Amino acid sequence: MDGHTTDGDPRPLPAFFTAWRDGWGPQATAWTPVDFLNQASSVPTTIAAGWLFNPATVAYRDGIFLADRFDAASVDAWLARYPQETGRVEAVVN
Repeated sequence: MDGHTTDGDPRPLPAFFTAWRDGWGPQATAWTPVDFLNQASSVPTTIAAGWLFNPATVAYRDGIFLADRFDAASVDAWLARYPQETGRVEAVVN
C-alpha cells in the first residue's frame, strides 16, 4: 500500500488508520478515513474531536473569542490599548 488515499489526495494516511485498514484484508485497500469514522465505536471519538477543534465562540466588537474564557471587560481593556488591532487582541485574549 502506498499510504495515500485512492482519490488522488496526496496527503499520507495516518499510521493507525492504515494498520486498521490492513487488518480488513485486500477488500479494504480503497478505504479512506471516512470508512473508519463510520464505525459505531468511532462516534464518541469523532464527537470529542469536533468539540475540541470547533470550540464555542463569542462575537464581540468585531472579534471572535473563545466562549469558555471570554471576559468582556478584558477585551475592552485590550481594545482600548490597541483600538485598531482586533486580531492582536484576539490572539492575546484567546
